[in-house]
Amino acid sequence: MRVRVLGTAAGGGVPQWNCACPGCSGARAHPGWRRRHASLAVQAAEGRWYLVNATPDLGDQVEDHPELHPGPEPRRTPLAGVILTDAELDHTLGIARLREADGIEIVATAPVRHALLTGLHLGEVLTPYARLDWRPLGPEDRPLAEDSPLVVGAVPVSAKRPRYAAGLDAPDDGGWVVALRLTDRTTGRSLLYAPALAAWSDTFQNAAESADHVIVDGTFWSDDEPLSSGFGSRPP
Repeated sequence: MRVRVLGTAAGGGVPQWNCACPGCSGARAHPGWRRRHASLAVQAAEGRWYLVNATPDLGDQVEDHPELHPGPEPRRTPLAGVILTDAELDHTLGIARLREADGIEIVATAPVRHALLTGLHLGEVLTPYARLDWRPLGPEDRPLAEDSPLVVGAVPVSAKRPRYAAGLDAPDDGGWVVALRLTDRTTGRSLLYAPALAAWSDTFQNAAESADHVIVDGTFWSDDEPLSSGFGSRPP
């Protein structure tokens, strides 16, 4: 299994454009501290990579990693698709950056697909540019591609909807936010990726214990950090 970490920051990146907290101010003073939005690139097969979430930083993230560069033909790209852990804007706005492709393969849970098509009207916006190929994401492991040793499954972690999807007629189940379980069937090694984790449930604990590697949300050191830092509260 080959994985590239494309970013580790929460929404807005570091520095966030409208934030002067010590972290963001420090990143402005020290460019090496800057962080792009949280995302991975996972190799499904030779020359075929999937992005885990499509962030607003997608273009820069691709340029930062030569394995993701196009070529040798002028329009040939190793990017095969996108796997989504949720429907939040910070994890989906980058899909529009892929509109120059002939087709965009999107692997997502049913609630996430519903939110993007009904809440953001992603299909209406992008189908004039590129074909959207949707693939289901659920708790069962599915191969990323026919010739790929890599399988992916979802571990539900939250029923939190994006704010734009608050009024949508869709089930409130754990499919709104998931962690990804990536397993290489050749080696048996596995990775659990959870960029948004509201609570450490027994289900997540079991998934973490069975994984060889875990990459997990570390936005705050404590639940009350935003309040104790003087930033007040924000609606979910």
